[in-house]
Amino acid sequence: MPNSPEGYTFLIIISILLTTYLGYKFHQNRHSIFKYGKRLGFIVIGFWILYTILNVRSQSLENHQLIVIIVTGIIAYIFVRSFFNKDKEIKELKRNLKSYDSKILNENIDSVKKVEILKTPISHRKKLLETIDQSQSTLIIISGWARENAMNNEFRNKIKNALNRGVNIFLGYGYKGFSEEENEKHRVASKKVINDLQEWSSNIASIGLLRSRYYPEHSKILICDDQFAIYGSFNWLSNKGEFSKNNETSCVVFDKEIIKKEMNLIVRQYDDFQTEQSRREFFRKFYPNLYPLD
Repeated sequence: MPNSPEGYTFLIIISILLTTYLGYKFHQNRHSIFKYGKRLGFIVIGFWILYTILNVRSQSLENHQLIVIIVTGIIAYIFVRSFFNKDKEIKELKRNLKSYDSKILNENIDSVKKVEILKTPISHRKKLLETIDQSQSTLIIISGWARENAMNNEFRNKIKNALNRGVNIFLGYGYKGFSEEENEKHRVASKKVINDLQEWSSNIASIGLLRSRYYPEHSKILICDDQFAIYGSFNWLSNKGEFSKNNETSCVVFDKEIIKKEMNLIVRQYDDFQTEQSRREFFRKFYPNLYPLD
């Protein structure tokens, strides 16, 4: 053991940081022997607390070492857990890649550096409403299905506010998963909601435009400006998040190149944006750095 207080302090800090890191590293291994690996750092912290109480005679030195132990433990836990959780989120994105049905994401997966995970229907619905509120130029919502109960008054009012702010909104839906009769009933009702919003937008001459398209794919994508794109299992236009028993998981991606490519791929499928020139003019208006003048 060291002969000076400074030596003990250094040893305490290094041992806690190292064992916390190694504990989480071992825990990543799925073998049963490493099941409780991430507790290693806590065991070392407990050892140092016990050692300090039993062996340090100076009250001031004891207080100093206890503070060092606790503060180091908290810092180590926060940073190490954050580091391994980031790795975990990237792995989850890659594991679910096929189910996200995105060619762009598949082709550019290795460039993704930051991912956040959304879970539970309620958190998805909350994220949708927050995204509508924070969008400034472009909002894309692709959903397998659309249901009028999910596009309720709260949803419609937020869409109207976004259109008034100058946000261009693209809605896509239409996957055939139910009976034809069921599909037709919901298609008519949801189309009326969207038509009413478009008529309202036209009547007040809103700055932003609302475009909708029959999108017979199972993709579920939410894109907000060039800030983020969300890929996952949640049907944004048909699920209110209430009373849903389904497990929903989505990944929030922040890579601007992926967002630009995904947005371009989706927008070009809408009638008013079929030509390359119209698409470039649209994107150049909001993203001059991504689409510079020729």
